[in-house]
Amino acid sequence: MATIDDVARLAKVSRSTVSHALSGNRPISKEVKERIFQIMDELDYRPNSLAKALKTKQTRIIALLFPSQRKDLSPMQLEFVNSAMQAASANEYSLLLSTLPVEEPKIIHFIEKGFVDGVVLLGVKMHDPRVELLRKLKYSFSLIGHCEDNTGLSFVDLDFEKALYMCVEHLAGLGHTCIGFITEAQTLLDQEFGAALRSNTGFKRGLEQFGITGFSYPCQPEAAAGHALMDHMLAEHPGMSAIITINPWVIAGVNQAAAERGLHIPQDLSHISVVSSQFAELLTPPLTTIDLPNSEMGRIGVEFLLRQLEDKEVGPSQQLLEPRLTVRASTMPYRGLPD
Repeated sequence: MATIDDVARLAKVSRSTVSHALSGNRPISKEVKERIFQIMDELDYRPNSLAKALKTKQTRIIALLFPSQRKDLSPMQLEFVNSAMQAASANEYSLLLSTLPVEEPKIIHFIEKGFVDGVVLLGVKMHDPRVELLRKLKYSFSLIGHCEDNTGLSFVDLDFEKALYMCVEHLAGLGHTCIGFITEAQTLLDQEFGAALRSNTGFKRGLEQFGITGFSYPCQPEAAAGHALMDHMLAEHPGMSAIITINPWVIAGVNQAAAERGLHIPQDLSHISVVSSQFAELLTPPLTTIDLPNSEMGRIGVEFLLRQLEDKEVGPSQQLLEPRLTVRASTMPYRGLPD
């Protein structure tokens, strides 16, 4: 098996020159670099990534810590993962994905064992103990989501408070005066999951601003749970003419419950959701949405982390994305309740 010393001898350069050509840490002339890579191909030489990591103390691996309420990821959640993976790969990093709950001992294990160079956190809480731990350990990390106090933190997030306000604004503009909101699971609200709390705040602010009636209910991320809750809401609030959802798992159940009561979307019940455009366009009818920019947030979250890894002196990067309304076929002007 060929070694780096074999490459250096045949290329008539020092071992360190071969190493610099591979790492790009120091300038090497184009002619020398091409000669080195040609000989590597001839010898079928592949650098030992583990040995390099031990020497440089850099694995060029980052972790995406994505705690999920379910055992599987939704197509929308996979949009996060795919864009994060592409952003990492474009910068010659690999991505390690963990969907299990990540508590303090596991994070310390990650760091002490040197498995990864940094982490991107999702499922961010208003007061997130993971954030405080990583701050204390001075470990490189970024957030997809944001806390209550974001001093010195790098994060990207959608403005969820404004997103829900815009949902109410859209429905109020269509003449709806009684609106339901199916929010995240109660456990996420109890744990102060940032997106869930901010969404509720935006919903309430919209109701107050436009002087309309509304009510919100938490729901587990399951189609069956969405079906049961929607059936309950329609029975409890017969004047409800529009519904807002924020979790893709419940949408099929919500629409089915409405159909079983003889309600048509959007003629009898308008439906607007905070989900990705790609997901919304697959439904019948296509959903009106505040677009959830999963791919953009996944890419930016990784890029913000890599900035820290490539330049330890760089300051925090923060980006709160503006919500964007896309009107499709699931909302229409209120025309009175069905008989």
